[in-house]
Amino acid sequence: LRPGLNKAFEYFLFFAIDDAETFRADLASKIIPHISTADKVFEMLRKKEFPGSGFPNPAFDFVGCSIGFSARGLAKFGLTDYLYDEPFQRGQRHDSQDLGDRGKTSGDGTFEPNWDAAFLKEIHGVIQITAHDDGKGKALYQQLKRAIGYSGSQVHYMKVQFRPAPHTPQEHFGFRDGIAKPEYKGYTFSDDLPMKFLGSPVIDPGLILMGRKGDPEKARRPAWAVDGSFFVFRKLKQLVPEFHAFLEDKGTKMFPTLSPDDASHKLGARLFGRWKSGTPVVLSPDRDDTTISDDPKQINNFKYPSDQKGCPFAAHTQKSFPRNNIPDSHDHLFRRASIPYGEELSSAEKSQGRTQIDRGLIFLCYQSSIERGFKYIQQRLSNPDYPSANLKAETPGHDAIMGTVDSRSMTGANPENLNEKLTVHQRFVESTGGEYFFMPSMATLKKIATST
Repeated sequence: LRPGLNKAFEYFLFFAIDDAETFRADLASKIIPHISTADKVFEMLRKKEFPGSGFPNPAFDFVGCSIGFSARGLAKFGLTDYLYDEPFQRGQRHDSQDLGDRGKTSGDGTFEPNWDAAFLKEIHGVIQITAHDDGKGKALYQQLKRAIGYSGSQVHYMKVQFRPAPHTPQEHFGFRDGIAKPEYKGYTFSDDLPMKFLGSPVIDPGLILMGRKGDPEKARRPAWAVDGSFFVFRKLKQLVPEFHAFLEDKGTKMFPTLSPDDASHKLGARLFGRWKSGTPVVLSPDRDDTTISDDPKQINNFKYPSDQKGCPFAAHTQKSFPRNNIPDSHDHLFRRASIPYGEELSSAEKSQGRTQIDRGLIFLCYQSSIERGFKYIQQRLSNPDYPSANLKAETPGHDAIMGTVDSRSMTGANPENLNEKLTVHQRFVESTGGEYFFMPSMATLKKIATST
């Protein structure tokens, strides 16, 4: 949990527990021996043993593994202490309406999200595997699937990987991902392991790990929750051809003196807050400057201006983390570890401008509070008034990319006319499933495995 894992492939085995006592024995003898400890991973990172994330390497033998449990899964072992996080207690399916997911409300008031069928089933836990060699990763998945065969059952399985070169660092819309992550000393960086990007926010470890400095609920956590973290899994479908068509249509109208490609790229950068390379628009307002994105001392080292000229307040990066514009926004940060899923655009999708293949992002993040972390930020993306406190501007509007309102608008997209409203009439990202999990410390895992 501390540093996170570099990876090229990732595998998720969602399971149900049928016999808790037999599962304890399987956990002790067949699963725990494969769990990656934070200390081991941190030491490997310090020694620079990991290959780069996203790039397969058959010569690299290390396979990462972790396990987490939903609230119902923990209850199977008698762990019913309240963790002071209502979203986790309810589960993501019951939280889906608050998150803006599509769905229907029945006559008795129950909301049913439009999710993939697998995620509508009861899920007690997830085994998460990472690898740089697909064969080794799949082999461990098969081994662990057999390991729980008598005590549990597989509810769902997903194998995902990064996009092929040259798009490996990018999500499917084409923007570089995984840049802005909070760091906490002694866990993700140290004196002999510098943080990856200069300027990344430094936080107390308790925002990620329960019971540590900075955890607002530290005094109330049960002993078994200490050093654990909430793990959010979200399957987000991206409508890539539709998004590209929107940028081309609106971009050429907003920036008529630019070529269609340049206009589309500029509008995309203004909506996202960064150019496709990762260069922040506040550092390079008119073009994608790879000398900035290639420099780890510059790409994440900036502040937002107090007006929308440099970057719209509703740009995705500023909505998610306004930095200096809203100083207490640090209190809501989490560690992301997302990865794309699905194939590249087909020729038919490109020519017809319509999504025909399921693709998107497996959104993953860790925090000590889902209520103050993931859920807070998710709801902020569709709050048209955020961020505006102490800032002089028209209502910022919604996040045009990730907003969960079907018809929404924002200001600031056009730097020459900051009050011009840009209107979007469809969603480009749709949630199709997910769950909330508690990732225990190794000490707690061993206690679960040996208790009766």
